[in-house]
Amino acid sequence: MQRQMLTVAQVATLLGLSTQGTRNLIKQGVLPCIQMGKIWRIEPDALDKYLAKARDEAEQRAFNARMEVGR
Repeated sequence: MQRQMLTVAQVATLLGLSTQGTRNLIKQGVLPCIQMGKIWRIEPDALDKYLAKARDEAEQRAFNARMEVGR
């Protein structure tokens, strides 16, 4: 079963961002969406991938910072 598409407002709430902040992520190409006229919808899988990538990047930055301290 396919999960329902999310609105910009729903994604903003999940991410703790404003709707404009979420739209900025979409416009920057960071968060993929499907545009139907003036309406934007985000697939749950796209949101999951965005969150996983953001988590991986944060972990890599933390690891690099620890390595710098150890030098």
